[in-house]
Amino acid sequence: MSLAATPAVAQDKAPAAEQIEEVIVTAQKRSESAQAVPVAITAFTGEALEKQGITSVDNLATVTPGLTFGRVGPGAGTPFLRGVGSNITSPGSEAAVSTYVDNVYIGSQYASIFSFNNIAAIEVDKGPQGTLFGRNATGGVIQITTKDPGHVRSGDAKVGYGNYNTIDATAYGTTGVTENIAADLALYYHNQKKGWGKNLYTGDDVFTSKNFAARSKWVWAPSDATKVTLIADYAKDRQDVGTARNTVEGGAFRPPGATGNPGPFLSTYIGFYNVDLNRPAYSDSRQYGASLKVWHDLGAAELVSITAYRKAEVHGPIDSDGTPADWKALDTNPWSETFTQEVQLLSSTASDSKLKWILGGFFYHDKATDNPITFLGYGYSALAPVDIYVYQTTTSFAAFTQGAYSFTDDTRVTVGLRDTVDYRETQGSQTLRLATPVVLAKTTQPGSTIASARTAKFSKPTFKVSLDHDFAEGVLGYLTYSRGFKAGVFNMVSLNTDPVKPETIDAVEGGLKSDWLDHRLRINLAAYHYDYKNLQVQQFVNGFYTLSNAAAAKIKGVDFEVTGKPLRGLTLQLSGTLMDPTYTSFVGGPGYTAVPITSVNPSGGMGGFTLAPIELSGKQLTYASKRTVNFSTQYTWPLRTGDLSLFAVAQYRSTYYFDPQNGAKQPSYTMINGSLTWTAPSGNLDVKLWGNNLTNEKIYATIARSTAGDSATPQAPRMYGVSLGMHF
Repeated sequence: MSLAATPAVAQDKAPAAEQIEEVIVTAQKRSESAQAVPVAITAFTGEALEKQGITSVDNLATVTPGLTFGRVGPGAGTPFLRGVGSNITSPGSEAAVSTYVDNVYIGSQYASIFSFNNIAAIEVDKGPQGTLFGRNATGGVIQITTKDPGHVRSGDAKVGYGNYNTIDATAYGTTGVTENIAADLALYYHNQKKGWGKNLYTGDDVFTSKNFAARSKWVWAPSDATKVTLIADYAKDRQDVGTARNTVEGGAFRPPGATGNPGPFLSTYIGFYNVDLNRPAYSDSRQYGASLKVWHDLGAAELVSITAYRKAEVHGPIDSDGTPADWKALDTNPWSETFTQEVQLLSSTASDSKLKWILGGFFYHDKATDNPITFLGYGYSALAPVDIYVYQTTTSFAAFTQGAYSFTDDTRVTVGLRDTVDYRETQGSQTLRLATPVVLAKTTQPGSTIASARTAKFSKPTFKVSLDHDFAEGVLGYLTYSRGFKAGVFNMVSLNTDPVKPETIDAVEGGLKSDWLDHRLRINLAAYHYDYKNLQVQQFVNGFYTLSNAAAAKIKGVDFEVTGKPLRGLTLQLSGTLMDPTYTSFVGGPGYTAVPITSVNPSGGMGGFTLAPIELSGKQLTYASKRTVNFSTQYTWPLRTGDLSLFAVAQYRSTYYFDPQNGAKQPSYTMINGSLTWTAPSGNLDVKLWGNNLTNEKIYATIARSTAGDSATPQAPRMYGVSLGMHF
């Protein structure tokens, strides 16, 4: 957890066993104790994540109040933080909650969910983050820092087995290569062979997964003033969470005996984890990249350059009608290729000046495509598949600066400013393979192709002003006003439509971070108010997704975190978010009305819903629970034969919704995860028994609402297993 004294105390006195663990974060582009940073942060050490069973990015939602991860489409992650996020997953779109790995921005949402095993720390920085990071982020930032290699040869390996015939294995090793070069290698393997459910049409298992990841970091330090870090990574993943869908219990679907075109949704509920699909539905993804970071001490300042390249490729067929009918299906092939260059000039960390400052520039170039996306089935076209070839290119330039000035030893003011210019360009064509015309963008002749090219420019200055004060040793209070910005984006399916407007968010936040009882008790509080404008919303109409803007929303809430170590070896934590996330203006939003049980959808016989624009003011924002509460406990018993550690966490989440109308919902639930670990006296061997979702709660990863009805994909049911770890 983000748990420590102020930096001066942390440097002068190593924490005793009873004290709360310190986590070093880089929310201000400097290595600092999380307790000394005037930003609401939930942070974890790699060891804490290991104990809690957090092995992938989307797992963070189970231990971070206010964070929700959706899974929309083939392999795409949609993070929401404090109600701020975006469910737009077309190639070229970006998340409102940005993800960085070792200071490298992960732009593609198809590359935003991945597994890891060599983590040094992860921090979730809440609220708009723009004046210090490469890309603007209206919701917040997830920063992942991996371990640096060391010159002393060491490593660890772990193998595990779980229910659903699941095999997991990880390995990490580091060594010195020369006197001033060190390197490491991290490997991750996961194979869940048995699925959570069945495809009743084929008899095959569904909701299986298999992935592999490798990452290597090389650090060269030719002198005390220079450090060069080269990182390369590769990951391959295959699963069907987010793509394989079934009808929702209690949701609208085509009734039996209805006349007209065969509709997709039947009246029989087939089970939470089962599907009934005549076409394949899965996500097969591959991503890889490399980065080069150069740090040099100039004396009075420090210069940092971060150069990175990434590519993500996905093949994801989707049976979008959710039934054995050959009604509507998609074959998607999104990929993205991204280059980033960031340069920072920072005041020296060794300086005792009252002013700490940073100047920076960021260049971002991304080319994304779905090449092609194919619409199949007679719900789209009676005779012919429809191919759409489309590209969206983003070129962005940004300059940013931030300074923190200490008026006294206890009081500081921080001012940050950023200017961003984004250029979006989309090019595409639509091809009808056979002789039946389909109208998507304009009237066409049979078998013809529609070509389209459009450009847009988005520019917006953002800023941050913050005042913080040390009221006593270990007691920090702060007040911040900041603005976030997210550029508009084109709809990659509707070729000749204008892009949605940019999002902006004005945030006011006040907080208190405090340590008591010789760092055995921590109380952190944060209250915030967001004024959120032009929210970008994705919805499905007749099997096609459309993009629109909700005019305005307000989000107000309180975060709290109370951590205590009342006894040696015992840690207790209570944390949570109380929030009111509401659309204040959403005229013409998507309004779905269930078709009467004896009729069909008059717009084409799809069954399920009719759609008409309605006023959605007062509705709850999507993916936003009003109440989230976590309680965790960890206790270690020292035994003659080693240490025995118990960890358990319970998370309660109130109801949240997947659509602005608040019709598709995830009911409230309480999830309990736990583990019991024995560690040998030497520390070189451990055995862990673990279980996640022990109460077997039924939780949706997402529900897609369209005129065809509600279709859903689930999160994991109860999972449990055993692992053996070796450290050398």
